[in-house]
Amino acid sequence: LASLGSQAAIAMDYSRLITDLSRRETEMQAEQTFRQMILDTMTDGLVVIDAKGRVKYVNRRLLRMTGYTQDYLDGRSVGELFHPDDRQEIMIGLLKEGAATMKFDQRLLTRDGQTIHVLLSRSRSQTGETNDQVIVLGDMTDQKEREIALERQTSRLHARQCLDAFNK
Repeated sequence: LASLGSQAAIAMDYSRLITDLSRRETEMQAEQTFRQMILDTMTDGLVVIDAKGRVKYVNRRLLRMTGYTQDYLDGRSVGELFHPDDRQEIMIGLLKEGAATMKFDQRLLTRDGQTIHVLLSRSRSQTGETNDQVIVLGDMTDQKEREIALERQTSRLHARQCLDAFNK
């Protein structure tokens, strides 16, 4: 009788453990879905690379910005995303040990060969066995276009001032 009671207690403990494990798994899946939604609805592109500069993850925004597919980018050098004139410098900067965070302007190269000016910010994660980096790329196209328009307007104004001074 004692053996039967012991087995019943063990069965109830197993049942509670399975219920608890199932609840935790559901919570973890909900949290993972929530995090994925955040990454995919960001207005900036996001890339996670390993210690050798290979792409481990990209969000949907980066895929839309560049025209590449997830399958194409997975495992490739992150340098392929950047303008050929900038690749060597960016790879040295990203793979260099030491600096935890850096920010600077860069040029992405889209799948169809167009250039997109971006603000790059990088953060290195050294948790456990990994030495991954998270790279956030903010599209600066509109800002660059405004800068160019402002430079043109300034040049016209300067030319007008010179012409006015000459005519006096």
